[in-house]
Amino acid sequence: MLKKSLSNLKKIIIILALICLIIPNLSYGIEPRELDSQNPDSGIMLISEEPVTTSENENSTEKIVQSDLFFCQETVDINYDVFGNVFIIAQQATISGTVDGNVFALAETLNVKDTAYVSGDIFVCADKVNIDGYILNLYCAANTLNITKSAQIIKDIKVTCSTLNLSGTINRDVFLACEKLNIDGETAKVLGDFEYTSSTVVAIPENIVAGNVKFELEEEEAITTAVIVKSYLSRLIKTMVISIIVILAIILGTPKFANKTEEILSKKAAPTLGFGVLALLLIPIICFILIFTIIGIPASLALIAIYIFIATISSAIVSIPLGKIVCNKLNKNTNMAYILVSILLVLILWILEQISIIGGIISFFTFAFALGIIVYAIFKRGTMKNNTNVVAQAEVTIEKDGE
Repeated sequence: MLKKSLSNLKKIIIILALICLIIPNLSYGIEPRELDSQNPDSGIMLISEEPVTTSENENSTEKIVQSDLFFCQETVDINYDVFGNVFIIAQQATISGTVDGNVFALAETLNVKDTAYVSGDIFVCADKVNIDGYILNLYCAANTLNITKSAQIIKDIKVTCSTLNLSGTINRDVFLACEKLNIDGETAKVLGDFEYTSSTVVAIPENIVAGNVKFELEEEEAITTAVIVKSYLSRLIKTMVISIIVILAIILGTPKFANKTEEILSKKAAPTLGFGVLALLLIPIICFILIFTIIGIPASLALIAIYIFIATISSAIVSIPLGKIVCNKLNKNTNMAYILVSILLVLILWILEQISIIGGIISFFTFAFALGIIVYAIFKRGTMKNNTNVVAQAEVTIEKDGE
């Protein structure tokens, strides 16, 4: 379970980290404000209920932030104290001050200097993470993680990475999934349990771990014909079950919408595709922007959920109007025929999507048409009703003229 969860987390978040390479500069929040140091102390108070500043003389000032901070820029350097949470998206981020809160970082490189003290947790996804300072808990997905001899993890680390170089101290437990593990036998300390998953057995030096050591060998499943067939069948069954439920719900539960989708696809195919491609490209951008407005986070998450859900059932959405068109051509206008043809079309689309290159193109157009049908049905409802009324009036006029 540990192996699968950490491995999946790594794959998902490492892909997201690539976003950092193309993001424009953006940062906002409360700007650090300067406070006069009236009571300098010879030491530094790391945790305090009230903001504390220290300096070498009474005339100097230090920057202190008493709010959450949000960064989206190429380089971030937090060399002052923050009393709040910190959210970072950057190519390179460095923390050398005190953070009295949690840190959420998506970066190419994250550096936590030996002068840094994070009283909360660090959640980070990066290509490289260097920890030299104090942290409460570390949750990390990275290519390389370096915990140096000056580092102090107050509680636990939960990490998935390619390489972990451990020289510092973890005061409680380690939960690790990695390919390569290097432990400094002289300076590294784990005062709790050490649970790790790796493709090879790693010899942990004596007296490093105070608790129990639990090792799970990561075994790669041999790719055989049976495994491939099983994988395809599993995906097919999931697709068909979900599609059948959607088809039955739309055709039997909302027949008017089912008829409308057929009308949209048969009469407005080009605009539908255009709306779909536009929605496919714009929705992720809109969601990304909403996330950084803070108040728009719930709307962004809801929109992302809808976007993913439509992608999941896109074959079913497209097969319903196609099924209606086919049934009309065959003069089979019963619900049973409509449902069976729609299900058969889902199966055909799924098979075509498994073909290399062609499958990707078909998947793209299927998703685009599905989005286009939904968008067109929502935003062009009034237009279609007006067009229907115009046609009806024209027919009445023709009949009167005929009399």
